[in-house]
Formats: sequence, structure tokens, C-alpha cells
Amino acid sequence: MENNVKVVLAVVLVAIVAFGVYYMGQPGLLSQNGATPTPKIGEAPPIFTSPLPNPTDAISTTDVKILYGSFNPQAIRVTVGSTVTWENQDGVIHSITSMPGSTYNFTSGIIGGRQTWSYTFSGPGTYPYYDDTTRQAQGVVYVG
Repeated sequence: MENNVKVVLAVVLVAIVAFGVYYMGQPGLLSQNGATPTPKIGEAPPIFTSPLPNPTDAISTTDVKILYGSFNPQAIRVTVGSTVTWENQDGVIHSITSMPGSTYNFTSGIIGGRQTWSYTFSGPGTYPYYDDTTRQAQGVVYVG
């Protein structure tokens, strides 16, 4: 009986360590100095070094996954009146926020793990957005 308890405790300990290693390895969970990032409301959006994909590289879909701190696909193409749904498949919170100066302003607020948020695009245009929570990911919706 005592050996069974030891085996169960060992399995639980290994599971806890494995989860910790996985969780700490997720992009965006820790900043460069190891501290948890704290986004500030009203803070200017991050400046991304890579340009957004061209409309010709965009994928026709209305579903975007948030996984490992990025939007997948990063660029989508929809028709006017389409509703796009983002699904947070990460274990951390995220948000979808239009870039300042965009034609239409939209923001999801906080989206927890396994939650979704949808937005209907009522006019044609280019709608760049970013994750205002982790401030690492960007995406674009091309509406035509």
C-alpha cells in the first residue's frame, strides 16, 4: 500500500513539473527580464518590425486561432458583412484591438483560454489589429 502512495505522488509531481515547463515555455508569458508583463491601458501599440502580409497572401476564412501568442492565419480575406471569429486556444489571456488610425475601431476586451470573440466587418477596407494584452502578435483582415 505504501508503495502505491509513493507511485501516485511521484506521478503527480512529474505532471506538475511537466505542466510548469510547458507553461513557462509559452511565448509572451514572461518578459525579457523574467517578470510577468503588465499591459497599460491607453499605452501606444507596439511597433512591429515585420510588415503585414499582402492581400494576395491572405487566406479566405472567417476563423482565426490564437495559439502560442500569434494569430493563425495572420492575414485573412472576407467579404463585406462577414463575421470573423477569433478563438483563444492558449492558456493565457489575449485581446483583439484595431490599430490606431484604422477606419473602424474594434476591441474584444479580454478573451480567456478556450473563449471566442466575433466581429462583423460592415465596410470594405484593410483592418490591421494586434493583441493588446501580450502586445506581441498582429494580424490583418482584408474586406472586399
